[in-house]
Amino acid sequence: MVLDIFEEFVNYLEITPFGPKTMLQDYLDDETKMPVKVEEGLKQYATSDEFCELKNTRSSPKCSECLRKADYSGIVDAQVKLHGSLSTGDKTAIRKNFSGLVKLLYPDKIMTGEQIIELLDFAVEGRKRVKDQLYIFDETFRVEPVEFTYIINSIGRKVTVETREKSNYFTELTDKQLEIHTGVNEDKPFYLTTKQISIKDNQTGISYKKLFAEYLKGSKQITVTDPYIRYMYQFRNFLEFCVMLGKNKEVDEEIDLHLVTWSDVQFMRESISNLKELQENLVNLGINLTYEFQKLHDRHIVANNGWKINLRRGLDIFERRESKLVIGDIDQESRKCKNCEIIFVRV
Repeated sequence: MVLDIFEEFVNYLEITPFGPKTMLQDYLDDETKMPVKVEEGLKQYATSDEFCELKNTRSSPKCSECLRKADYSGIVDAQVKLHGSLSTGDKTAIRKNFSGLVKLLYPDKIMTGEQIIELLDFAVEGRKRVKDQLYIFDETFRVEPVEFTYIINSIGRKVTVETREKSNYFTELTDKQLEIHTGVNEDKPFYLTTKQISIKDNQTGISYKKLFAEYLKGSKQITVTDPYIRYMYQFRNFLEFCVMLGKNKEVDEEIDLHLVTWSDVQFMRESISNLKELQENLVNLGINLTYEFQKLHDRHIVANNGWKINLRRGLDIFERRESKLVIGDIDQESRKCKNCEIIFVRV
């Protein structure tokens, strides 16, 4: 699709006169002498009304009208089964929201399963937000509450969708309840189970401590495989992970931490320098860091206490902080997260 549009643009430049030349000839002549000016000119003409009108006329005279009439909601039923408690109005709204998003982002309907689920989550979340407000405005809706869940047909997995603001609120509320519960019942055993955590875009209330601390407690040997620790913010993330490990053990204990990562040629020297500096500093935390460079795709944490944590994004789960002075610099739970999944399994 992109190549087709590019070809249309080149054809447009070829048929558009510019003095004694065509516009394409003029740009080719000036490319080496004035590259910046040529680049700016191409950007201007690529978004001009004349080119857009020509493209729409050639490809489809009524493209907008066709998309308005098109219905992509059938993709929803092919991929998932919406919960039976949802009303006809809820399901219709979800399908229409989904169809509209597909028209905007994937008008050719070429999508991966992951992209379909991402758009569906947006559509379901939007409808749930409306329903939550209806519960407040009209008490009759509370008589028959509904579940905003669906089952992925291909794998049979149940997915529960929650609005972002409620997810953040429930996370904070659960943390406070756990603190109270732990303070009253300090001798009550805490059992770890295999589980899968889904973190949504812009979700807050997440930290390395809350995610990993209990599952890594008591480990003497830990291996972190993450091929994307090369930029400074990624090294800071790794340092914060190490600090969490240092606080998660007894003072007189030591942890052998091995990092398997990768770095391109242009970053290799800086990466080695940063890792050597980390080695020296982590000794004070009782952490013996070793490292090696391997070009792997997998991202996971393996501990000698029997747990393996599969990381879809590695340790890079937080959005980069753009401002200089933000609370997230010193408080991970205040940072916005990237969409990812973390799976805890026994080995």
